[in-house]
Amino acid sequence: MKCPLPKYWMCHIAVAMIIMGAVWALTGNGLAGALAGSFFYVGREFTQWEELKRWDWPGLLAPVAAVSIAYLVARLVV
Repeated sequence: MKCPLPKYWMCHIAVAMIIMGAVWALTGNGLAGALAGSFFYVGREFTQWEELKRWDWPGLLAPVAAVSIAYLVARLVV
């Protein structure tokens, strides 16, 4: 599926946030949600690295940073 957003890493952020929100809602644990959203992309990018022998840094760092920031902001607000 092609990403409808201007940059592909924006779709990575959206998917990581959806995973984070779903896990947070199901478990009530925001940290678990943040880790699940982040580690999904760590695993995905590692798998691509094994195949292509190169790292997709924007595709890895964008969702991890976005989920981390969202979690920290949520902890400050709640």
